Amino acid sequence: MANFRVSYLYSQRASRIAGWSENFWCVRTSLEGAIETATTLAQLLVPIHGDNTSLDNIRVSEVPKTRQTRLVAMTNVAQALNKATPQESDYPTTALLIELENVDQVTTRQWIKGIWDTVVVNGGVYGGDGGYTKKLEAVFKYLISNNSGFCNRVLDTATNPLTVVTAFNNATGVVTAPGHNLVPGDKMRISGVRPTLRNPLNKIWRVSAVTVDTVTLIDWIPIVGYAPLLVNAKMQRQSYILRDIVNCRFLRISKRNVGRPFAVLGGSRRRR
Repeated sequence: MANFRVSYLYSQRASRIAGWSENFWCVRTSLEGAIETATTLAQLLVPIHGDNTSLDNIRVSEVPKTRQTRLVAMTNVAQALNKATPQESDYPTTALLIELENVDQVTTRQWIKGIWDTVVVNGGVYGGDGGYTKKLEAVFKYLISNNSGFCNRVLDTATNPLTVVTAFNNATGVVTAPGHNLVPGDKMRISGVRPTLRNPLNKIWRVSAVTVDTVTLIDWIPIVGYAPLLVNAKMQRQSYILRDIVNCRFLRISKRNVGRPFAVLGGSRRRR
């Protein structure tokens, strides 16, 4: 079995010219099998997008073999599906957020943009009729079906535990973290260094010059007077796994011109 990243490449027609992607992950035995799976999901995704939103291509890439990639043209198929139920759409202001849960009860989230304008009513509340709800449920049903192969991509915390950072050399970029499991070229995330706001250490780094207890940060540039507090500092190797999706949920919906979207954690209210 191989891991594939499936990217649905959309564009917005009419008065606004824009493009974006919606990305999923699947496990298949071959690139051709992944393309077949991706195309089936595409036929379910298109009807929940509006008529002004065009699915132009699907990009299927084997991971980590990033050069093993196929671009599948979908414009004619997508237009034919949208003509069956023409509905206006407005990217990027109209979107819904779904949550994908795997067998370990770990969740990831995905925004679906360029959806029907009519399913968002005043106050940013979902107002989809039964027809739209059924189309959305068809997407969920396929994502969790045993034969689809779709998964969510999550950090492998079981084999990559958090490691305590005990020291940092500003001049050399050397991090001391006894018991780390890194090798040269790995990516790892440092977190918890204080002050946490805009701290240059708190991000993902690639490492080199690995010893038993230390790693050297690639591209670290010494900062004059920099003295980070490492009381709660930790680092973790960034390695991901794909796990089967067993549940899908519709979380919230957003539209720019209806004020603060209902149940959305951030965003500003439109001035009236």
